[in-house]
Amino acid sequence: MNKVQSALFCLFIISISLAGPDVHSQSINSFNLSYTYNPSGPIQFKYRLVKSDPGYKVYFQLNLPAYDTIGNYELNTFYRSSYSDSSAFNETTHNWADLTDVSAYPQLAGKLAFLPSEGQNIIVFHIKRPSTQKSFFFDVALEGDNMFTPDGITLVDKNGMPVLKSFFSPRDSISFTAEDTTQLYGFYYNMDFEEAKPPMVIDTISGGKTMEIDSSFMMRAGYFSATKPGLYLFQTDSSSGSALAMRLAPFYYPKFVSVDEIIGTLRYISSKEEYNKLVSSKTRKKALDNFLLDISGSQDRAKRIMQNYFTRVAEANLLFTGFKEGWKTDAGMIYIIFGHPDVVEKNDVGEVWTYLKMEDKSDLKFEFMRVKNIFTPGYLTLIRKDDYDRYWFRFVDLWRKGRI
Repeated sequence: MNKVQSALFCLFIISISLAGPDVHSQSINSFNLSYTYNPSGPIQFKYRLVKSDPGYKVYFQLNLPAYDTIGNYELNTFYRSSYSDSSAFNETTHNWADLTDVSAYPQLAGKLAFLPSEGQNIIVFHIKRPSTQKSFFFDVALEGDNMFTPDGITLVDKNGMPVLKSFFSPRDSISFTAEDTTQLYGFYYNMDFEEAKPPMVIDTISGGKTMEIDSSFMMRAGYFSATKPGLYLFQTDSSSGSALAMRLAPFYYPKFVSVDEIIGTLRYISSKEEYNKLVSSKTRKKALDNFLLDISGSQDRAKRIMQNYFTRVAEANLLFTGFKEGWKTDAGMIYIIFGHPDVVEKNDVGEVWTYLKMEDKSDLKFEFMRVKNIFTPGYLTLIRKDDYDRYWFRFVDLWRKGRI
C-alpha cells in the first residue's frame, strides 16, 4: 500500500468512526441506555403501554432541557423480535405535530397507535438529534414481562394529559377515561414493605410477601380520589393479567420531609444498633442530628450527607416506585449507594448495570432479572452475590464520612 492509498484508507476509517453506529443492524443489548436512569440527563422519556383492539397504544411524555426545542430532534420507531435481534430493519419516521400537542412544550405528551406484525415483540423509540448525530433509544416490550393498562382505559390529569408516573398524591386531580362505559374493579392494599437487603445478603429462608387485599370497590370512568396511603390496583377484568397500579403518596413525594421517613431511608448506611436507636428514640429529630454528626465528624459533612443522600433517595423514588416506594427496591438501593450506572445493557431476561473503574481499577457489575408482576411492569430483582460486600462497605463508609 503506497502513501496515498494509506492516507485514503485512514480517512475512510476516520469517516466510519465519526459517522457513529449503524442502528439499522444493531441489537438493543448493544446500546448503552444509562441515560434512562439519569434524572438530570439530556432527555426524559416516560410511557404507558395500552393494549387496544387491534394493536397497541403508547402514551408518552418527553422532557427536554429549557434551552432546547423539539424541532432539533427527529422521532423514529422500529421493531425488534428480542433484545439480541441484530437483523436489518427499517425505521419509520414520525412527525411530532401528528403525535403531540406542541403547544405544551417543554413537556410534550403524545400518543402513538401501532399494529405490529407477528414476531415484532419490542418497539423502540429512536429520538435523534441530526445536528450532532446523538441518538437516544427507549424500548417498550409488547409481550412477556410488560403488563398492559386495561383495554380502552386511560388515566389523565386535570389538563387531560396522560398520567405516566406510578404514584399520585391527595392533591392530584386524576380521572379515568374510557372508550365505553366499562366498569372498573378497584383493589386497595395497605402494606408497608421492607427495604431491600444489601446486595451481598443471600436470603434463602424467607419467601416473598403475600399481597393481601385490604378492601375492594367498583367504579365507572371519571374522577378518582383517595385518602388512604397505599397501593391501588384497577382492572376491567379481575381475572386477567391486565391492570393499572398506582401508589397514593404524600404530596411532597418523591421527596421525604418527615423525620420518620428520613430515618427509615438511613437503614442502608447505618448499623442495626444505630438504626434501632434512631427508631426507638422519643426525640427523633435530635437523635437524627446526633447520628449524622457522629458518623460524619462535622456539621459541614453532616449537611452534605443530608443534601446528597436524600437527593439520591428522591431520585430513586422518582425512577423506581412501583408497588413499593422506589428507595426500597433493589434497583433503588443500588442507585442510592452507587449512583446512576455508567453503562446499562438490557437483555431478554433483565438488565446489567456497570460502574466503570472503581477504586481497584476494575468494573463493578450488577445483574437484575425482570420479574413478572401485575403491579409493576418489568420489576427489577437483583441477583445477589457475596463478593459485593467489599464494594458495599466501601461506599457506605464514604457516605458516612460525607465524601459522596
